[in-house]
Parts: sequence; structure tokens; C-alpha cells
Amino acid sequence: MPKLAKGKGNKILSIPASRLQNREEFLVDIAVVGPGEQLIVHSGKRHLNMSAADLEHYRGERGRRGNKLPR
Repeated sequence: MPKLAKGKGNKILSIPASRLQNREEFLVDIAVVGPGEQLIVHSGKRHLNMSAADLEHYRGERGRRGNKLPR
């Protein structure tokens, strides 16, 4: 993963500044999911078990946003 200039770290996800300031979009967490593992996403009283294969639809290129998870 390439580093940004002047010690700014790594750019994992590109979020427009206006959407970030208005809290319309923000990054909550990052997880690494292996081939035989599952990710459990909690949203309120609901939870969703997703395998690595299930997550392929939502995956985007590095630095770009993927598809939104279901509500």
C-alpha cells in the first residue's frame, strides 16, 4: 500500500471532504476476512453473517468506495 507524501499515512478510502464534514460518509471499521472466515456486521438489533465470497459484491478498488451494504 503506497504512502502519501509528508507523513500523511496511507489513503485507504477516498471520501469527499464535504461529505466527511457533514458526516454523510465516514469509515467506521476495517476488517480482514480470510477465505474460510465470516464477518458479522451489527446494525442496531440486526446482524448479518457474511463470508469472504459474499463480500465480493461490495468490494471496491483500493482508495475507492465499493457498493453499500444492505440495511
